[in-house]
Amino acid sequence: KYKGHRQEVCGLQWNDDGHALASGGNENYLCIWDAAMSQRSSSRRRAFQEVIDIVQPRLLLTQHKAAVKALDWCPFNRGLLASGGGSADRTIKFWNTSSNNGTLTNSIDTGSQVCSLVWSKHQRELCSSHG
Repeated sequence: KYKGHRQEVCGLQWNDDGHALASGGNENYLCIWDAAMSQRSSSRRRAFQEVIDIVQPRLLLTQHKAAVKALDWCPFNRGLLASGGGSADRTIKFWNTSSNNGTLTNSIDTGSQVCSLVWSKHQRELCSSHG
C-alpha cells in the first residue's frame, strides 16, 4: 500500500533512469518515491502473505500553495526536479532531490498557474505552459 497523498494525484513523472517517481497532488504535496522501496515491499509481501507493507515517499515536500500538476526531471543535472503550482501558487520550484531533505534551490513566480513543464534534451532550457 502506498501512502503519501491525501487527495487526488494530478501529476506523475519518472526520472530518466527509472529509479525515482515524482508525484504531485491536489493537496499541494510533491512526493518523491524510490522504485527500490516498491521492489523491496513487493518481495516481502510474497514471502509473508500476512504482512502488509506501507510504502511512503522518500521525500514529502509541502512548499507549494496549490495543486502540483507540472513536473519534469532535468536531463543534465541528476536529481534536479522542476515542479509547477496551480492558480493560488503560480510558481515554478526547483528541487535538489539528491539531498536528504529535498532542498528547494529556487522559486520563480510566473504570474499564472503552471500547466506543464518540459526540459529540453538538447539545450539547458525549461519550457512552461500556463493557463
